[in-house]
Amino acid sequence: MKQKNPKFKKLLYGALMSAAFFVASEINAAPLPQCSDGLDNDMDGLIDNADTGCSDFGGIQEFNVPTFAGPLNPGGLLWHPKRTSSENLLINSGFENASGGNADNWSKTGAFSVDTTVAKTGTNSMKLFDAPSVPYSESAKQNIPVIKGLYTMRGWIKMDGIDGGTDYAEKTTKGVRLNFSSSYGGGNSIVVSGTTDWRFFEVKNMPITQDNTAFVSVSPYSEPIGMAWFDDLELVREIDPAVEAFLKYPNYKGYLFDDQSQIINLSIGVNPPNGTTISDYRVENLIVDELTGEVLLTETSEALDKFEVTINGASLENNKNYLIRTKLIPKLIDVAEYEYPPYRIMKRAGNIRADMPISVDENNRILFEGQPKFMLGVYDSGLGYSVAESTWQSTFTNSRKLFELPINSYINYWYGISPLDSMNAMMNVLKNNGISYFQTGNCFSSSMGDSNFKIYNDDNYAQTISQHAGLAGFYTIDECTTDMVPKMFDYNLRMRSFDADGATFSALINPNAVKYWRDSADLISMDPYPIMGAEPAGGYNIKQVADWTRASLEGTEYSRPTTTVLQFFKGYSAGHIPTRAELRNMSYMAIAEGSNGLFYWSLGNGSGALATVCSGWCQEKIDHFENLKAVLNEINLLQEPLSKVDSNELLLTNSNTTIHTRVKYSNGKGYLIASNNSSTAQSVDFQWSENPSTVSVIGESRLIETSNANFSDSFAPFEAHVYEISTVATCSDGFKNQDEAGIDCGGVCNACIIRKYSLQDFIQLKTDWLKTNITSSADTDVNKTINAKDLGIMMSNWQ
Repeated sequence: MKQKNPKFKKLLYGALMSAAFFVASEINAAPLPQCSDGLDNDMDGLIDNADTGCSDFGGIQEFNVPTFAGPLNPGGLLWHPKRTSSENLLINSGFENASGGNADNWSKTGAFSVDTTVAKTGTNSMKLFDAPSVPYSESAKQNIPVIKGLYTMRGWIKMDGIDGGTDYAEKTTKGVRLNFSSSYGGGNSIVVSGTTDWRFFEVKNMPITQDNTAFVSVSPYSEPIGMAWFDDLELVREIDPAVEAFLKYPNYKGYLFDDQSQIINLSIGVNPPNGTTISDYRVENLIVDELTGEVLLTETSEALDKFEVTINGASLENNKNYLIRTKLIPKLIDVAEYEYPPYRIMKRAGNIRADMPISVDENNRILFEGQPKFMLGVYDSGLGYSVAESTWQSTFTNSRKLFELPINSYINYWYGISPLDSMNAMMNVLKNNGISYFQTGNCFSSSMGDSNFKIYNDDNYAQTISQHAGLAGFYTIDECTTDMVPKMFDYNLRMRSFDADGATFSALINPNAVKYWRDSADLISMDPYPIMGAEPAGGYNIKQVADWTRASLEGTEYSRPTTTVLQFFKGYSAGHIPTRAELRNMSYMAIAEGSNGLFYWSLGNGSGALATVCSGWCQEKIDHFENLKAVLNEINLLQEPLSKVDSNELLLTNSNTTIHTRVKYSNGKGYLIASNNSSTAQSVDFQWSENPSTVSVIGESRLIETSNANFSDSFAPFEAHVYEISTVATCSDGFKNQDEAGIDCGGVCNACIIRKYSLQDFIQLKTDWLKTNITSSADTDVNKTINAKDLGIMMSNWQ
């Protein structure tokens, strides 16, 4: 088995990440002292003696960006930004102001009352007694106006016989909890029951997406018997950094490949400290040589609430690393008040992508060994493991029929504790069958999951498995709560230090929180499962797939690829494994929304997954497998067009906004993926960019009649159609227009996307390209992206 190119890893980093870096990332400070830096390190608006962060080795209040002295480590954001907390937003949070069993500023129902004999601090607490005796939903709550951002809730709970238990228990079916709720986000503490003295509970980083009125409550869950007391509650807002930066491009691990766009793109947000306004500030972005500290490029902007900055990185040298430093500077004193943690970018030759198992191009296409592919994968669990490749081949063939599926990616989330020799044998077999593997070491909910994950606690294991050519990367985030973001950010840096050329893969569960995860994994995905329980009267809300896929793209400002994880399991006893039609509609719905890959959970023995249907290959299991196989085969037949850059400009009009579309173009044909995002039947009229000769519906054995460039169709609720659109050239300009949208034609043909340039234009554009490696405004294929394809079209025409 061919191993990954060791020269590649040496070229990228030269050394593994040092332990000192992890210490630095935890405290947001360098491993060397920083003193007298003149910055407002505690962000109180003053530069004074309280700015203790720069006075010792890694003070915890260090908020400015230090200079990092260490080996050349992975690109991207170098450490997670710290946040400060507001004061407690709750009034009378200890229930001390009370009379007649009622607490000021709190509303409550019958099972709650203020207890003046039991308290964590002070004299009072809020008591719950025998929730089932009161016939309605019980709570004591306080309404609070909130603004968008992150919030942390904490408080104390004491219990006596909750749900009849004498021992303390967590995550029970009945119990009590703290709750923070609004129409735009919130969260809960875990449900607890039994008997215990005062215990502290905290839920961190709960996202609120819009300004609104929320409430904090103490409440029973499923009406337990017994008594509980609540005291010293807090709700605080986690204050955003005064200036924030997000590196939109380069879009994969900070790699700036020399054969792609050289325009570095940053999204900037400014959150002025209290007592100031945005107009008091300017923002400065610097690109610095990491080794020498020399400032090479500078861009200065007026501060705005939200804006983008572009910097031309064409002059940056190959095989060097650079830092992007973003500073907020008060205009009156012209000295940086705050600096966001830096991004590292690494200028590299584009041809190294051929040695990378996974990478991402400038158009957010996922590349396998440098070639764009639509990612198709399955989850699995169970099965044993072996050092014999023949055993793996037999197991995958007989127990899973794995190689009947046209997949290129595989995750078995049970194998995170498996020995290295077994994993090497497995990856050999998978690689020989065209499948790449993501090794597991993931968080789940609010914890790291299995502490025995090899890649989590064994450096040698992580480094060695990373050398295998069949390893795509690591599966690191599985439906984790937002309080895990800082920990998983550091974990992502750890995995990048071992696997410079592989991807970290995430499956998120909260569409409101995606933006907080975007620097914690390379592939950001959502995990919708809308087919749960008995089907409601109006049908399952399949639109969740579209909404969550779109949320994963919006959370990264459309600057990262997404690979939606789709349901292939039975949701609760009254539910069912999705039918072939449901699988197909969900798949194309995700693709139409912008997904560049699909995973399906699961072939394994997880709750309701395929292996739980029966022990062997009973007919029911075969039927479900064949449904998945049929859908994957159909999508795989579209592998070539799906791996192309979007050509949405070919669809001129769409009469129905509930029909979401995406267009591809390949080998002279257009492909229109269309999905009904409505729970009701819909009809639509489409207008193509030129008159089609034929419009066929893939997988449905039917043709669509056309009228000039127009055609119409109907959709059942949440149904998807894929149209293959053929056209006939009506004129020719003699130019080779590559595989761009349109055909080799000129004149006034609608299909001609290429712009008309004079000979002198082409000479000048060619000169510009040779000077700067970009074509400035020469977007010759009119896809709103300047890249090498534009030069290819331009040069073909110029010759």
